[in-house]
Amino acid sequence: MPTLRQTWDETAAALAAAGIDQARSEASWLLEHVLKTDRTRLLCRLEEALPADAAKELDARRRRRVAGEPLQYILGTAPFCDFELETGPGVLIPRPETETLVELAQAAYGATGGAGPVLDLCTGSGAVALALARSLPPETPVYATDLSAAALTWARRNRARLGLEKRTILLEGDLFAPLPPGLRFRVITANPPYIPAAEYAALPPEVREFEPKLALEAGADGLDVLRRIAEAAPARLLSGGWLLCEIDSPQAAAVTALFQENGLEEAAVHPDRFGRARIATARKPASPTPAK
Repeated sequence: MPTLRQTWDETAAALAAAGIDQARSEASWLLEHVLKTDRTRLLCRLEEALPADAAKELDARRRRRVAGEPLQYILGTAPFCDFELETGPGVLIPRPETETLVELAQAAYGATGGAGPVLDLCTGSGAVALALARSLPPETPVYATDLSAAALTWARRNRARLGLEKRTILLEGDLFAPLPPGLRFRVITANPPYIPAAEYAALPPEVREFEPKLALEAGADGLDVLRRIAEAAPARLLSGGWLLCEIDSPQAAAVTALFQENGLEEAAVHPDRFGRARIATARKPASPTPAK
């Protein structure tokens, strides 16, 4: 039987030959996963033999990764903010740049100076909605919608995993459509599809062939969904409420113009943790305070 050290080396070599950048790190994560251990304990066991059942499971998962399937689908989880989300086929994998959307939404909620519900559109795995439910005042209802039944299955699993069933309301439907009429929000967030059709074909196979197209591609300019959000959001925002959307950097000027055209003010685009223009924000004008 090969040792864990030999298995790690062989797995890293197979992943590197498949063109995977972080081959050695990914090999470690796969090995840790099948052994149900962590890096520290793995390093202490390198001269041990790999158990036969673990070898069989590792081989199956290594084959999936070599074929291009995302590591997060293979491991079944993805890190986000300070927790982990279950993820798999049918849902977009949470990415670190989206954590900036959460941080800005937290700040925007505090800046409004009032109470009120929060809404996350195109929620997918529930990443943004659940992160906000964990961090905002416990009396704050967090609504989340998604058109995809498959994605909402993952969101429900993650809601249960984090014990947030009483804090979050998950609804299936197109953007604002499944919400109760007249319900308005202090903050609305969205990580909508925003990849232009021509660019979708050029995405890495790991993304294009495995993650749902519904969550990625959005028409000729990538703005089909963002345009609809900008048009409908003002009627769903409370006075002084904020809209925050993840976008692609080249769309910054177009999205801020969309926000302004629909009556929102203070439109701006903020960098993510990697320095790319990523989160577009705007505010609904506050209603004048009645004269006493």
